[in-house]
Amino acid sequence: MLLPTERFGCASECLALIPADVSLGEVVRPGGIEISPEGVAAVTAGGDLVIYPGQGGPHQVDLFATRRVGTTWDAPVLLTNGSTYPYNNMPSLTLDDARVLFDCGPMAYPESGGNDACEVAIDGSGFRRVVSATSLPDPRNSYVQNPHDSPDGVLFESSWPIGGESPETVWLLPAGGGLPMPIGRRLPNMVSPCGLADGRFWALWLGRPGNAGGGHELTLVSRDGMTETVLTPGIDVSDIGIGCSQ
Repeated sequence: MLLPTERFGCASECLALIPADVSLGEVVRPGGIEISPEGVAAVTAGGDLVIYPGQGGPHQVDLFATRRVGTTWDAPVLLTNGSTYPYNNMPSLTLDDARVLFDCGPMAYPESGGNDACEVAIDGSGFRRVVSATSLPDPRNSYVQNPHDSPDGVLFESSWPIGGESPETVWLLPAGGGLPMPIGRRLPNMVSPCGLADGRFWALWLGRPGNAGGGHELTLVSRDGMTETVLTPGIDVSDIGIGCSQ
């Protein structure tokens, strides 16, 4: 896993790679330079490829890739040179580690409006917009966010009309084409989906019966949109994006 920290010999807050057994942290230094990411970063399960948001590209925030070469990290590769948006952030790798899905928009924060979901290959080719709020029926919000891959399409978060209200919930853009579907409509007020290879997904759910405080509870959801496990009942998980490992 990746996290910003001041440990492990960082001169200031920097990006560190932590193995699954939490035994020892390693500072990620692309091209030998310590970095402080401008948001959430992503890493392959093997820990040899890191995607992170930063400055220094043609936009306000861009995505960069760095690979481990022996005991060092190679020079960063700009991925979002072809983006048409000033802010490119919140990367998540596809299940085959071949592409990166991410938030793309005119504002630093998706909630400011106009935010879409985009993708690009890990070599920086093939940039495209995947989905926008204008593709949804009667959305309350003028943005989508937190796109993640799944076996049959792209999961993302946006609003959906339910019972006269429009809470946020989880949508699926089918891989075979067609309009997005609100697969999380049975679970209103659910955000930050994160797909697994078996079709289930993790998400943060605010609407569980009995969750009087409206905390973001980490929840495992089956493919038919039904809850399987609430992992953090009564505990509010910060809604700043979650990552999954296969």
